[in-house]
Amino acid sequence: MKLANKTNLNSQHLRDIILEVARREELSATDMSKLHVAVKYRRHSGYRPDDYAGGFGYYKKWESVIKVVEGVLPDKKILAKTIACLLARNQNVRGCFDDSHYGWKDGWQQEWAWADTMPLEFVISEAEAKPAKDEKILAEMEHCVRMIQVWEKKAKLAKTKQRVWQKKFNYYERRMKAEAGKEQKK
Repeated sequence: MKLANKTNLNSQHLRDIILEVARREELSATDMSKLHVAVKYRRHSGYRPDDYAGGFGYYKKWESVIKVVEGVLPDKKILAKTIACLLARNQNVRGCFDDSHYGWKDGWQQEWAWADTMPLEFVISEAEAKPAKDEKILAEMEHCVRMIQVWEKKAKLAKTKQRVWQKKFNYYERRMKAEAGKEQKK
């Protein structure tokens, strides 16, 4: 299974939930190896609560997209149920969404209650953590010092190269005068 997590939810926790749903849905190992799941953000919706996960799965393609709202921890029961629906679509199951297993009939919450025991949390990467203003200014100053050193080195190299080429020019200039002197003596 390949998981492309474009959210700040913990990828390992998402993977564990998907694998548990797949185990309960009795997916074969070959089907699991073909599965590609992308987790992305969705816009806020006016007709359903923000902790509801949504998504879409392609029939017979083993590709699914789970959509969650940014900054909102999705309801784990609904997330697991959504994953099961998407896996059913991947297996080309049609018209089974009226029962309590995939649908919203009475009893669905008891059937998916196991998902509440699974961990799911946000992860804030170091890249997302904003540095303090002093740290930013200090980093910019360090960058300036490095760039000054780079350009001082380039200026020194440029002076050296200029001297080398000036010496070569002077050498050829002297040769030209010498050749001109030989021509006049003849």
